[in-house]
Amino acid sequence: MFIMNGKSNFWVCLFVMAAGIALICMHSDESLLQWLVVVLGWLFALPGALVILLSFLSKTYRRYSEGINLMSAIGSFMVGIIMIVWPAMLVGVLVYVLAALLVFLGIWQIVSLVKISIPVMPWWLYVLPALSLGAGIALLVTPLRTIEELFTLVSGIAMVCVGANGVFMAVTSYTARREHLRAIDNTDNNRPENY
Repeated sequence: MFIMNGKSNFWVCLFVMAAGIALICMHSDESLLQWLVVVLGWLFALPGALVILLSFLSKTYRRYSEGINLMSAIGSFMVGIIMIVWPAMLVGVLVYVLAALLVFLGIWQIVSLVKISIPVMPWWLYVLPALSLGAGIALLVTPLRTIEELFTLVSGIAMVCVGANGVFMAVTSYTARREHLRAIDNTDNNRPENY
């Protein structure tokens, strides 16, 4: 779950906030989406190239790796190269992937809030995930040419909201858990000892 995983989710939320702030700061750059596609291309190509090199250069690695591992590395490398060489072609795909990510993050946080326990979490923690969900759906149903200019700004704001809400959820959950443990400890200390 989003909250129950502790510190790792806290850091994921901070990373999402940082990415959102970067998108807000650079939203007026017309080539930003192409640069994002290129960066994602490198993130696909480099690990794929590394696995391919290791499987041909290292006998030990080749012995323990399966053929499916090499095939996925080749696929990852090829997708990465396509993204690096033709980023303009994939900008539309990136826009809809990020919009779907906003929908997913909104749903994820709402489900996490419902599953934790309703008395612990304040109602206002549901507002930002609902807005993120709405922004993602609006971006998914809007034609690409209409949203190109506003996409990075809307996505950045939604990512900051989702990240901030995740941080609030983590802090609220941690505080409630600590108070609950303190109450249990106080109850145990007040019990009469059995002789």
